[in-house]
Amino acid sequence: MNSHVFDSVFRTLAQKTPYLFIELINEAFGTEYTRKTKPEQLRNEFYEKGGKVVTDSVYRIGRHLYHLECQSTEDGKMVLRMFQYDFYIAIEQAARNCQMERVELPRSCVLYLRSTRNTPDILRIELAQDGRSMVYESQVVRLSDYTMDTIFRKKLIILIPFYLLRYEKDLKKNQLSPEISQELIKDCKEIALTMRGNKEITEQEYIDVMDAFGKVTSYVFRKHQKTKEEVKRIMGGEIYETASEKLIKKGRKEGRAEGRAEGERDTLISLFTKGVITDEQASEQLGVSVDDFRGMLKKTK
Repeated sequence: MNSHVFDSVFRTLAQKTPYLFIELINEAFGTEYTRKTKPEQLRNEFYEKGGKVVTDSVYRIGRHLYHLECQSTEDGKMVLRMFQYDFYIAIEQAARNCQMERVELPRSCVLYLRSTRNTPDILRIELAQDGRSMVYESQVVRLSDYTMDTIFRKKLIILIPFYLLRYEKDLKKNQLSPEISQELIKDCKEIALTMRGNKEITEQEYIDVMDAFGKVTSYVFRKHQKTKEEVKRIMGGEIYETASEKLIKKGRKEGRAEGRAEGERDTLISLFTKGVITDEQASEQLGVSVDDFRGMLKKTK
């Protein structure tokens, strides 16, 4: 269950917000891609006799292939899995491009959400054949190496959903110490305010990232109800309502442009259906009663 939560969030973001992965690629490989770069998302499912193998994300940028994996805990066999995944990716691309004389492995990286002092900077394994050898390498990015300031300075927005994992070790019984709790609340407020003012990400990216933040946080604090409620209170007021306000404004603008009010209504219904806002918030924005709004919902079904 542990890895499933993080894998699901990471893969969902990889599909929905590919542009946010550009900065992670820059960080891992020293590249200098910008948002003008157009990452091409490639197939990440491969089949073998033992069943289906699914990687987290595979992108093509220009002539280079990039393979990014998210790992929740340190695993001594990770380097073997990375080589296996990269081998599948390389073989498929070589066959697709009819390159029978050259197989090029992708540039690969593991994002470790949890790490220890023994977590390596680079994953390495020696490949040998008939007395000849080469070294396979996969880059490593450790979440614990990045402070809040560093994440925002380097534009590593893709790390935000996993940020509160750093507080796992501080959890005792059903609450944090007063000092750590104060620090956590401060971090949540900073995330909320900084994300709210971020003009470089789209509205949909904003909502997808913060939705992912909520899923991971709910899992991390699943046994600590008091802390979870406090985080949700802060982020709910600062983030999710802001996200809905942006889409509401967008709906109003679209509605005016088309000379009708359906744009705002449809936007609010969509937000309510996705659980972003409540029926009370939606009805207030439309200036109708909750019962009238619920009647609108029935008509759309």
